[in-house]
Amino acid sequence: SYGLSEEGNFEGRNIPVRAAEPADAAALERARGALLARRAERVAPATDTKILAAWNGLAASALAEAGAILERTDWIDAAERAMDFVFDALVIDGRLMRSYREGVVKHLGYSEDYAAVLEASVALFEPTFEFRWLERARWIADEAIRLFHDRDAGGFYSTGSDATPLVRRPKDLQDNAVPSANSVMALELQKLSLLTGRQEYESIAIGTMRLTRELMERAPLAFGHVLGALDFYTGDPVEVVVVGDQKGADTQALLACVSEKWQPNKVLVVTDAPEEHSGSIPLLQGRTKIEGRATAYVCRHGRCELPVVEVDALRAQLAGR
Repeated sequence: SYGLSEEGNFEGRNIPVRAAEPADAAALERARGALLARRAERVAPATDTKILAAWNGLAASALAEAGAILERTDWIDAAERAMDFVFDALVIDGRLMRSYREGVVKHLGYSEDYAAVLEASVALFEPTFEFRWLERARWIADEAIRLFHDRDAGGFYSTGSDATPLVRRPKDLQDNAVPSANSVMALELQKLSLLTGRQEYESIAIGTMRLTRELMERAPLAFGHVLGALDFYTGDPVEVVVVGDQKGADTQALLACVSEKWQPNKVLVVTDAPEEHSGSIPLLQGRTKIEGRATAYVCRHGRCELPVVEVDALRAQLAGR
């Protein structure tokens, strides 16, 4: 079951792997017990117990998006709890910090921290329908622009303007094990621009993508996330507004239609009171229900289809038919 042999399965050593389904479950349990007993004799690796703003943002984004698609509210709740902690514990005097451990907060946040927290805030706005996440997204975006944006050459520096001066402020452009701050900002600022109507966000995102234009062409595998941002820009993103009670069956049917097909290039707003938020979200201006039923509005760059209440009609509009 573990793929072990006399010769070894990796460079002369045996590394346990799931090689095959066990023929004898009892034998497998005995083997697991023997392995655990032998492992207990070794010095356990140290545990990294610090909490990073950036990594929590990345995790919360994934949980929020997956939770919305797979209808796992527990994942969405976990994402909310993580980001509530970040905003409560790692924001000191209006400045996002990087690290928390046992009540001690250290280090000014880098641009990757701001980018990941922005991504998580935007991701949580869609499935929770809570406008506090949009407000947090706007705040973190504005602060990131103030602290890290290079207004001359474009893009975002890694360190803030309030950090210790360096001989040369670095800019992280390449997507490695995690996406670079510039790649995340290029994508999330576009989404925020559609939601808020602020063209400045999109302009900054475009300037950020220009920094990696030639690099993307030469080594696309090293710039996967910013390629997603470029695809968002060129891919005619869809703006969807659903007006209705979030818990109503008719609203849920329209939302299920929106999520039944993976469509990364979109923004979604759900509310039963569009007039209350139309000042901050232009997409909500003039949006009302039709005959008291949950109603969907589909737009692309300001070009809007007729409002619909039927799932089939919404499906056709999302497909561009």
